[in-house]
Amino acid sequence: MSPVSILELERGAGSGELTASLMVLLDDLERRGELGAADREHIQRVARVRAGVWRRLPEVVIADFLARTLELPQLATARARWTEELDGRGPWLRPLRPIATREEVVAELCESDELVLTTFCTPRFVGEDEVLLEARPYPAATSPRVRWRWCWRDGAVLREDAEPPVLPPAYPRFEPGDVAPLLRRRAADEALALPWPEFGRADAQLSADGRRIFVYGWYEDYDGLLRVLDAETLEIQRSLEFGSPVLAVLEHPGSEELAVATGSAVTLVDRQPRWTASEGARHAAWSASGRYLCLVQGGMARIWDSHCAQPAQRLDESGFPPCFDPEGARLLDGRGLFDGHSGARLATLAARFGDYLEGGPPAPWYHLGSELLVSLHGGLSLWRTRDGVALPLEGEGMHLGHWDCVAYDRSGRYLARGHGGASTVSVHELPSTTRVAELDFAGGASLLALTPGAELIAAVGEEGELELRDRGGTLLLRGESVLSGARHYEFWGARLDFTDDGEGVVLRRRDGCRRWSLVGPDAGRCRAFEPAASLPPGWQLASGAGLVSVFVHDRGDRLTLPHAGPWVANPRQPMLLACSGGLFELRGSP
Repeated sequence: MSPVSILELERGAGSGELTASLMVLLDDLERRGELGAADREHIQRVARVRAGVWRRLPEVVIADFLARTLELPQLATARARWTEELDGRGPWLRPLRPIATREEVVAELCESDELVLTTFCTPRFVGEDEVLLEARPYPAATSPRVRWRWCWRDGAVLREDAEPPVLPPAYPRFEPGDVAPLLRRRAADEALALPWPEFGRADAQLSADGRRIFVYGWYEDYDGLLRVLDAETLEIQRSLEFGSPVLAVLEHPGSEELAVATGSAVTLVDRQPRWTASEGARHAAWSASGRYLCLVQGGMARIWDSHCAQPAQRLDESGFPPCFDPEGARLLDGRGLFDGHSGARLATLAARFGDYLEGGPPAPWYHLGSELLVSLHGGLSLWRTRDGVALPLEGEGMHLGHWDCVAYDRSGRYLARGHGGASTVSVHELPSTTRVAELDFAGGASLLALTPGAELIAAVGEEGELELRDRGGTLLLRGESVLSGARHYEFWGARLDFTDDGEGVVLRRRDGCRRWSLVGPDAGRCRAFEPAASLPPGWQLASGAGLVSVFVHDRGDRLTLPHAGPWVANPRQPMLLACSGGLFELRGSP
């Protein structure tokens, strides 16, 4: 008997028969001895969690299924068969890095063209198994007239008519204040100040029974704070501190327990914190039983089960943006260092990042060189690119601010530093931090670039002209200005690099680049603007909804992944594409 096609999953998701199609596939794998009982249970759980995504976006099912089962060794034979089958169908994206499905997350729903979670972002539980996704309250004339009912246990999403918004009573109400809202109990009453630190900002809400006031926000060094006040006396009953600003507070009916949402976590608090979801959200709902949380954040809605074991700290959820080293041998993503070709994890970095109340680190604040990984976020930190081993600094530490401009050579062994457009630039060797050169650029240095070994230094000043000097400071070339009528904003988010052959300097922005030639009759000339081309030839990244990326080929092929960008290509194997949390191989011919 011929094996069941992996394409059955895609067809089942598109026809509303996802569960039946999955069962047919799993039964066939079991008959062939390619699936154990534990693996079957794992796959069924993945399907339950991702059903809301797969039903809305059938085109992502295969890539997502393969990524979330990549760590199951017994599927190796089936994966090889599926790869051959998909290669014959046309272009597709094969996942190389496994994606874990969290135990404490029991259901997920992503945006689609109809269901835009930046609009329908206010969740409300109806019983334990259904969530209404409603629009934020707008004036009646502009409020959407629909809402979405998410039956999260089976992934079904139903569009229905919205009920007219229920307006809150006119009083008591909260009015704008200096650092915290003012409470006005009745129209004729004086507005009362709510207690809050002098340096900070707060919101306020009345509890469901009207006996308490929740005042929450940030104070001092952008730390989070929640104060629970007696609604009559305004005395502080409880005060809780958090690592980041408090965005929302939810009540558990009939209980003193609260769910406190910050930008990085949602914590269930009785007298002390008892459970934390490692995901922040401004928009959240809590089921009547107190077991489930619905968090809406960044184009995704998730149901969290607080009866699961306390989630372990997840080091990979924040950290470095995805990037390859210049040779394509290593991939950096979050706090993980991976093989740039296979996606195998090589190390988890114990990186620490600074807390900036104002400003921030210099740009670019990180560099994955062929020898060293350099981070300037909160101070200088170094790791060996080969294996992720942290390296001690041999000299004095370096602290740079957002006003500094920096550049690195390909290896990461050299760093150039300029101060906010000033003319003097210093070059340092790492990890010793020894200053090996200091030179002046007549036009100033808003952007810098280094050749390997820091033998040559290029700078672009505020007037947009290129200067090329050797380490001794000798001027070798002055290039024409890159500016076209405007000035500083053209450098915002830009980066200066030498080309791989050393015969040009490129000013890169997100939307494209300009290039100066350094040799030949066009030396010093700046070419016309060229659009960005970070994908393999013929492919473009079309806009997708929320956490979805859509790749379109000039010939009409269309590939969709449930991952947000930005996307980077391996410089030595451009068919390998990486984003935060994923590495994919573009296979098959258009």
